[in-house]
Amino acid sequence: MKKEFIDAWNVGDMDDDNVELVAKTSNGLERYNHKMKYDVFPTMHPALPVFAENLKVEAERVAQRNDDVRKGREEAPTYKDCR
Repeated sequence: MKKEFIDAWNVGDMDDDNVELVAKTSNGLERYNHKMKYDVFPTMHPALPVFAENLKVEAERVAQRNDDVRKGREEAPTYKDCR
């Protein structure tokens, strides 16, 4: 089981000609987590209603951006520009 897990997650030695990866790291996810921590939530431990409302607003923002990209109103972000 451990070997299969390592093989599935190890992208360091993949042949770039046969596999198209968006990224070999989780930097985009880390950047989004940072945005959530500092931009979306005003404090470290917001009250539940504040947390829920901010999460709803962020979900609507992401859904709108996805819709804009799908309909051609906005360019899809490149990996380095994901925010």
